[in-house]
Amino acid sequence: EYGNTLAFKPRFTIEDGELHLHRSAIGDPADYKVYRQQLAAIQRLDPFYRSKFLRDLLVFPVLPRVLARATRHGRILLHLTAGTLFRRWEVGWRKAFAVVLQENARYTARLYRDQKACDLLQAIISRFVQSCEGTNRLGVLVIIPQPMDLERKQTRGKDHQDFFRSLGDGLPVVDMTETIKKSGDWRSLFVDGPLGPHLNAKGNRLVAEMVAPQLERLLEQPTALG
Repeated sequence: EYGNTLAFKPRFTIEDGELHLHRSAIGDPADYKVYRQQLAAIQRLDPFYRSKFLRDLLVFPVLPRVLARATRHGRILLHLTAGTLFRRWEVGWRKAFAVVLQENARYTARLYRDQKACDLLQAIISRFVQSCEGTNRLGVLVIIPQPMDLERKQTRGKDHQDFFRSLGDGLPVVDMTETIKKSGDWRSLFVDGPLGPHLNAKGNRLVAEMVAPQLERLLEQPTALG
């Protein structure tokens, strides 16, 4: 992730029909001293490194890259330049970052039309369900859209909903997309942060109001929690 050295995460792959876990390169703070030795292996393991990250970088010669993806790079540079010229750096940075988030939302939506990506996500969800069985725990999957998803869905299809409906009854799913969209001024449910928007206290309260009845129904089942 751009400029975020703390963003190392585990990675799942499907190998020979089985879900395989690749543990994070960082398991201890001392690992940060030698993480660069693992970068080549990490890059080979991360499918987004070549399909997205490398395409996003501006390296020499810069101009051909800017022109090739003017709708992205040009807009980002325009916002950053305007923020600098008018001494409103934070405003310019936020607008530039919004361009990145918009593209990320479109990229994510396409993954729901990628069978391999869907198979992997379904396998990870199945692993989550299995991890709850026999452990005195109940699993509920809560889908919380980003503002960019909500803005894009005003004119496009509902990318994820068919996928989560296909999961069946194995895992209760609480999709907050329509609830948040119908809440009135849904933008008031989010707060901007340095890594993008997140739900604020009001937004989290709305999620809790939707999740609580689902938990109550689960607990009423005879087989709940053993």
